[in-house]
Amino acid sequence: MQIASRRKTIAFFVALGACLVSLAVALNIGWILLNWRAGVLLFFGVIFFAAIIVGMILNTSFLIREIKLNEQHDSFITRLSSGAMWMKSSASNFTGSC
Repeated sequence: MQIASRRKTIAFFVALGACLVSLAVALNIGWILLNWRAGVLLFFGVIFFAAIIVGMILNTSFLIREIKLNEQHDSFITRLSSGAMWMKSSASNFTGSC
């Protein structure tokens, strides 16, 4: 159950990142078409929009990486705690046998 919900979470953030990047690209193209006459303003606008788009892509990729890392840590803790439960139950079998 938890694996499916994590996959849905990853899919949600990938879709959100893709939508935000496509929206930023559409705004960038529209802004360029409207302001093509103002050269300096156009230049800085393109640079800043490119930085925003790259930032959104990096943020989405780092978020996905953190979700996967959290999943690995959760899996490790689950294995570790289930092993400790097994050791505890087997140790209680040996204490009363004397």
